[in-house]
Amino acid sequence: IPDAGFVLARVDSGRRALFLFEVDRATERLTTQTTAAATQTITYKMQQYDRYVGSDEVRKRYGEHGDFAGPVVLFITTTPARIENMRQALGTTNPDLHNRYRFATMECVRNNFLHDQWLSRNSADTSTYQLIRGH
Repeated sequence: IPDAGFVLARVDSGRRALFLFEVDRATERLTTQTTAAATQTITYKMQQYDRYVGSDEVRKRYGEHGDFAGPVVLFITTTPARIENMRQALGTTNPDLHNRYRFATMECVRNNFLHDQWLSRNSADTSTYQLIRGH
């Protein structure tokens, strides 16, 4: 379950987008070799998110806010190095869902939440993205 969720709507078109917010303070391991600790990793959390974003549970939980595109999971973490390590570790996750995730540092988000430097989950993707087109 995300730390927070919100819907942004365009007044002119009525289009909506759902964003789920996850804050990573670098307290969890990215991966582990031990089965007992596997559920305490970022990789496991991401696998759970993959199931969640593709489920009807999202529509049930946020459907009262209308129809929306997405959801997009925003992972906010401590450093650019942590982002790159996360993206590398998540290379085994479902590539069809890479576009449903964006990564940024806490500093970037504090400076300008709607900045255009969000990264996708795909470690091979060097593009940066805006949360809202035309912003």
